This record gives sequence, C-alpha cells and structure tokens, in this order.
Amino acid sequence: MTKLDLTQGKTPREQLELPPLYFVAMDDWVDKIGDKALVLYLRLWTLADRTNKERDNDVIPQSIGKLSQRVGMTKATFYKHVKTLYEYALIDFITYEDSKQKGNAPENIVVFKYPQNDFTKSVQPLEKVREWEDRTNEKFSYTKKRRSP
Repeated sequence: MTKLDLTQGKTPREQLELPPLYFVAMDDWVDKIGDKALVLYLRLWTLADRTNKERDNDVIPQSIGKLSQRVGMTKATFYKHVKTLYEYALIDFITYEDSKQKGNAPENIVVFKYPQNDFTKSVQPLEKVREWEDRTNEKFSYTKKRRSP
C-alpha cells in the first residue's frame, strides 16, 4: 500500500466565516454603534491578512486612505465609524515604530473577532471602554491646537 502524505489545504475566501453575531447585536449593538459601523466592522474583518497561520493579530496591512477607498467611504466618514469601533474595542491600532518610512510611523487596524477580544463580550450588550480622544490627544495635540511644534 502506498503511504499518502495529506496536508490541510488553504480554505478558499468564499468559505471563510464572519465573526458570529448573536441577537444582542441587533438588540443592543446597532443602537449603540449604528448599522453602518457594524457593517464596516464586518467588512474590516474580511480584509484582515490571514496568510500567516502563526499571526498574533488579524491586521489589515493597508493605509487608512486606501482602506477608506476600498470600502467606498470618504476618509471623514471612515474615521467617524472607525472611532466608534475603537471606542467599543471591536478594533485597535498597531503602530510600526521601527519603520524606515519618513514622517509618521505607519499604523494598521487590528480587527478583533469579539468585542475586547473576549468571547463572553459577544453575547452581552456592548460597552464603551475607551475614548478616541485619549488615543489621539498626545499624537495630534498640535493639530488640535492649530499651531506647529
């Protein structure tokens, strides 16, 4: 008998799953974050790079400008909904401090499968756990003051 060496194949994109949504998503989440932000969250989930099976996070390796175009939103509308998703901990940002890019260090969006990356939160009402301004106060303090450093 011939020995077979079977390896798991790559799952086609069409067969990948969205994060599970429970009734609480319609009963509570839509009221808190809005239907457009919820749909954006699901769209962002589909855009995460899953090529590395050993990855720590589901990161979307694209600039905010390209990402907003890809989902068909202006940057302003995109940021409005991203702000909400960030405040409810459905997404986060990762900054590449050691980047050789001139200017600001590049940032990518990390998409969590569950709120606060915790399954138990997916079956509960959403909690606002952080403020967008706390994330941006230091980084954009000169922009807000309308003066240069």
